[in-house]
Amino acid sequence: MKKSEKLFHRVWRIITFRKGIYGNVGKNNKFCSGVLIDENTNVGNENYFGANVHVTAADIGNYCSIAPNVTIGPGDHPLDLISTKVSVMENAGGGVCD
Repeated sequence: MKKSEKLFHRVWRIITFRKGIYGNVGKNNKFCSGVLIDENTNVGNENYFGANVHVTAADIGNYCSIAPNVTIGPGDHPLDLISTKVSVMENAGGGVCD
């Protein structure tokens, strides 16, 4: 799928509140209702996802159980700093809420 097509589908899912499994998913996983696994996520085998779980840009291994109403990976932070503490990020010149 082309990058422009992926973008279109992602925007369409957001506009229509469409949930689903779009990432790379292994075998024998159990997904309850309302689960959203985005296309930048990799899921291993034999995992359980409770209702209304949202996973964005994450790697989930094997045999994990994720409780209902959990959100994984919604934010982004610099990976080159020693800490994600607010004062460290601000002193490095990065805005915390950019």
